[in-house]
Amino acid sequence: MKAWRIFLGILLLTIMGTIFAGCGNNSQKLDNAGKQVSNETIELKIRSGSPSGTWYPATAAMAEFLPQQIPGLKVTVTPGAGQSNVEAIQNGTANFAFGKAAATYQGLQGLPPFKNKTDKVRNIGYLYDEAFHIVVRADSGINSISDLKGKSLTTQTKGNLAEEMTRDVLAAYGLSYEDFKKVTQVGYADSVQQMKDGLVDAFTFATATPASVLMDLASVRDVKLLSIDKDKLQILQQKNNGYIERIIPRGTYKGQDEDILTIGSAIHMMVPSTMSDDLVYKLTKAIVENRDKLGEVHSAYKGLTPEKMAIDIGIPFHPGAVKYYKEVGAMK
Repeated sequence: MKAWRIFLGILLLTIMGTIFAGCGNNSQKLDNAGKQVSNETIELKIRSGSPSGTWYPATAAMAEFLPQQIPGLKVTVTPGAGQSNVEAIQNGTANFAFGKAAATYQGLQGLPPFKNKTDKVRNIGYLYDEAFHIVVRADSGINSISDLKGKSLTTQTKGNLAEEMTRDVLAAYGLSYEDFKKVTQVGYADSVQQMKDGLVDAFTFATATPASVLMDLASVRDVKLLSIDKDKLQILQQKNNGYIERIIPRGTYKGQDEDILTIGSAIHMMVPSTMSDDLVYKLTKAIVENRDKLGEVHSAYKGLTPEKMAIDIGIPFHPGAVKYYKEVGAMK
């Protein structure tokens, strides 16, 4: 009988130990303020842009403040481009990215250069508008886009919306790369150096104004910007609903004494439709509430408000973002 009581005692202790151990595993850690901290690690894989562009400093800032706002969040940032970022969200290479609405629209519709519809992409917030720049050397003899025929051009690599814009603008004037003496497709830094060295006549790119790469170029070489004719602008907007009319005001750059009519696109943030509503809500809230930190790294992000970030740019919102914007009264 004594042996049986000992056995029951051991069994009871074992059961109680298991229960307490289970409770310990489910308990939450507390930070210095006594708030619960999640033990779960959430990986946020951000696709940004060129290290010399306007996206990279903003995503770098996010990589700092997002983990502070969302416990358990681990952030990594890699370079990207407008079109390739859409594909990265669709195929799961990234689960957060900056994008250009014109390229995102092409993907959602399955239009070239996309081979299939990128139906998993969802918008979580507008950031700013960019402008397409057509820059030529002042001594090149080029005074209009039609004059580019037979000249040399440097533009962005394939997968960047600016390269797609370049081909679309040329097509509106009945031109293609075959009409140039030479076309190089490289990064911003290499394009600027080619212009500085006089190796090419024209340089095309798209970014926020004023563009630091153009300011750098204009500091050592006389250049000028070309406008897109109004009738050609209408052709471009018919081709892609994501293209918007933009004006680069005179005086934006050294030697620019007139307004420049061009196309542009809204810059926005995107996530996959499969991301949980709760996480998207937290991401949207953290970014909106820390938007001033984005304005500190680049002027393009200054003046953002919840209402601006919630505007409709033709890309479907993720429900998690909608919940936050409605909560703060930025969206009906």
